[in-house]
Amino acid sequence: NLLTAIRGNLTLAELTPATNQAGVRDKLQNANHATTRAAELVKSLLGYSRRSNGTSIRKTTNLKRLLADVQNLLKHSVDPRVTIQMRGGMDASYVTSDATQIEQVMLNLCLNARDALPADKGVIEIAVENVTHQKPSATGAPAEASEFVMLVVRDNGHGISEEHRGRIFEPFFTTRSSTTGTGLGLSTAQDIVREHGGWIEFDSEVGRGSEFRVFLPRVLNPEQ
Repeated sequence: NLLTAIRGNLTLAELTPATNQAGVRDKLQNANHATTRAAELVKSLLGYSRRSNGTSIRKTTNLKRLLADVQNLLKHSVDPRVTIQMRGGMDASYVTSDATQIEQVMLNLCLNARDALPADKGVIEIAVENVTHQKPSATGAPAEASEFVMLVVRDNGHGISEEHRGRIFEPFFTTRSSTTGTGLGLSTAQDIVREHGGWIEFDSEVGRGSEFRVFLPRVLNPEQ
């Protein structure tokens, strides 16, 4: 995903007229930003695979700022005819997280949405909202409601068929060809979110699109 953003920005920089130095500089800065993110992601993946201490590098993260970065990367990873929308409430949305991992979760969800879009008039909506919610219990027992940040990725694509809904989080399960998908995007996203104390929900309607919701424990006092 990040290599797509890097390559796309470099291609756009090559196509930008030499007289438009500001435009070239902007594309190169975007490519540089994606390169930095890719290096951080590699470090996170190495740490994840080694599992030396079972933890990742986590700190208080501003999810509204993170989603702005995701939106910027998406602009260079999707067809320009696709409309990318972002919305958020007035309240601050902070969580304790490995920002690179959460960014990868959102990129995975957004690029899955991209692949499901119609040929024209495709829309991807990204949203962030603070909610009070009950965390699902493995035993089914009711849990006390807590504060979470909910990240949403919504699309108007072809949706997920009933027969596939129970398998979309399985590793290596994909409805795409082997050349365009590995089937690891949603599985990886779910693992990362679970390790952060959250979970993923989704709704989908064939022919009308899908909505994925990521819940992460909210930090109420980020300054403390």
